[in-house]
Amino acid sequence: MDFVDFPQPLAAATAAAAALVLSLLLLIVLTPFAGRLRLVDAPSDRKRHKEPTAAIGGLVIYIISLT
Repeated sequence: MDFVDFPQPLAAATAAAAALVLSLLLLIVLTPFAGRLRLVDAPSDRKRHKEPTAAIGGLVIYIISLT
């Protein structure tokens, strides 16, 4: 499918929706592997979270930007 055939607003909305769906899928798939990839933020005195938290958002944004 070529975005050139769509009107400009529809093409932008389609691209945004595709990026949203792909990022959500990547977050769901990569979260269980965050520990193995060493992408876990440990709690400390300066942080609000009390348990280790997956920090894979940057990786997901990078992967989305490649597509």
